[in-house]
Amino acid sequence: MAKTPPRIISPRRWYWATFVIFAGQGIMATAFWTRSPEIEHLLGVDVAVMGVLGFLNSIGGLIGILGGGKLVPRFGVRNTMIAAYATILISLTMIGLSASAHSVVGTAIFLVTLGLASGLGGLAINLEGSAVDRASSRSLLPSLHGAFSAGTLIGSGFGALLIASQVNLSLSFALICAIYVIAMAAGVPSIPRYSGRRFTEDMDTQAIAAVPTKAERRGVLRERRMWGVLFIVFGFTLGEAVAGTWIPIALVKGDGMSAADAGLGLTLYFAGMTVGRFTGGWSVDFLGRARALAIYALVAVVGICIVISSPWSHLPYLGTFLWGVGLSIGFPLCVSAISFEPRLVSSRVSYLATTGSVAVTTGPPLLGVLAQFTGLLVVFTIPAAFLVAGLFANKHTRLAPEELPHHESILDEA
Repeated sequence: MAKTPPRIISPRRWYWATFVIFAGQGIMATAFWTRSPEIEHLLGVDVAVMGVLGFLNSIGGLIGILGGGKLVPRFGVRNTMIAAYATILISLTMIGLSASAHSVVGTAIFLVTLGLASGLGGLAINLEGSAVDRASSRSLLPSLHGAFSAGTLIGSGFGALLIASQVNLSLSFALICAIYVIAMAAGVPSIPRYSGRRFTEDMDTQAIAAVPTKAERRGVLRERRMWGVLFIVFGFTLGEAVAGTWIPIALVKGDGMSAADAGLGLTLYFAGMTVGRFTGGWSVDFLGRARALAIYALVAVVGICIVISSPWSHLPYLGTFLWGVGLSIGFPLCVSAISFEPRLVSSRVSYLATTGSVAVTTGPPLLGVLAQFTGLLVVFTIPAAFLVAGLFANKHTRLAPEELPHHESILDEA
């Protein structure tokens, strides 16, 4: 029996399907942490144990990213997404039930599986986003990551509404899962069937011979361009992780704000991140990728410096907003910078995502320990220093020779 040929999906539909999936991932990313104070109370644990649970979730994410580098080329982006997102739904549901049953062990186990599936799904959607971006003459990855940021705002707002309405934990997670199912059902079917696969059924002998070997896939780590981009993305993701973890506490302890005022500072950071990503594509198209990345890094450094040194009580709000705007397009542009060669894109993006995950997992706790001796505001100089140092590697984000003919041909046809 002949197999059904793959559907032809329009570029516009492909883009919006990817956009919806990114937004769904953002909504799900906030589900646990929005209810973390309630979960802490239900489990009867202290902040230290919650920190361990968060660390286990991050370790799961790192494992998912490392495994995804092998699973996506074998099974394709769409099949990997289906498996990952089904696991996310099961994990979040079981976390709600485990926490309601006061089970620390159950909550810990399903936080690991939640992180693992989130890392795997995140890698898959970033690979798909890079393919969408590569197929266009315009820079589309910033807006796709903007969808993720918008999803985090929607998710945290909806979670806060459920808390205010006194909806219990299990039902709250079930409602969030329902929204997630709708988003994934709208997006995943429009992902091309063979996208991301190393081998497909319609490949001829010449195409099979062009598939990279294991040595070639590992060989990307010998490229100077790859190491330059890895260093840059470490600085950007470290800045994101530190901001999301420590901004509220730093504003309370360092600037003497109330908890509510400090929460507004974090909200403005996320707002800056969202605005920066939705407008970042235009900036990149106008300035070019390398120049835009350098300017945005400097904007982030200025924002961090304002938060550290502002003598006025509410000027740190401007600092947190600029911090978010400056970091907004760092990760997507780094993905774009190493996605110029489709045959090795899976390996390169996997290494990039792993580097970002290491920064997110290790950075905040290590800087938190250092802050015990120096104070949080002083510690904020470390991600700023990495961003400045990354400027010296910025040349590695320029258009690669393989990208130039593609961009020129599309521009000539426009």
